[in-house]
Amino acid sequence: MLAAMPAQLRPGFGPSLPALVRDRFGVAPRRTAIALAAIVAVLGLGALLGWWLSRDPQLIHRGDPVFNLVYDDGALHEAEPRGDELARLEGRRRRVSVSVDVRPLSLPPFRGDVAKGLLPIEAERYMERLKERDPSFLVLEEGRSTVNESPGYQFAYRTGAPGSRTYWREIFVVPDEEGPRRGVIIRFENRRPIRLRPREDALIDSAKSAYRSFNFGTDRG
Repeated sequence: MLAAMPAQLRPGFGPSLPALVRDRFGVAPRRTAIALAAIVAVLGLGALLGWWLSRDPQLIHRGDPVFNLVYDDGALHEAEPRGDELARLEGRRRRVSVSVDVRPLSLPPFRGDVAKGLLPIEAERYMERLKERDPSFLVLEEGRSTVNESPGYQFAYRTGAPGSRTYWREIFVVPDEEGPRRGVIIRFENRRPIRLRPREDALIDSAKSAYRSFNFGTDRG
């Protein structure tokens, strides 16, 4: 009778892990393979959970209209809305304070493209009122814009005396271009000195990201 020949291994490769476990501990290779598969599945779920927990938190307004903002909670926090605000985020770092708020926007009846025809008019009237209240008001830029595919009209301005400026950016946003009667005004405010330190600059960038993350509905922008 011929003796059974040992299985030949490819050059440079040793026995498989299930085979080593079988030879050392007497555990069937099938059981070892099942245990390994379970470990891999747990590690995969752990990685997925870690990714989920590491995502920036989401502020969701579930009233009318429904919208959300995504923000860095290491820089910003949810704050109590003021006046007619629907939602508010705030942050502070030494000499710099920032905020992002969302307020309702009601529009008169209009036929045609609201973003092109009506929003610039409404924004102009709004800026005129701001200028009447604060003579230091100065427009820095304005024009059509979009926020995650929602049409809008954006303008930036500053107020205050040299050395104590406050910079603002606001956008009138509507869910669609044809005939909406309701939208929102998203406002980003930052009070800061002329020269910024790295951490102060990072705070402003975080607020800008939250401002740009606005999206109607609950899906992240």
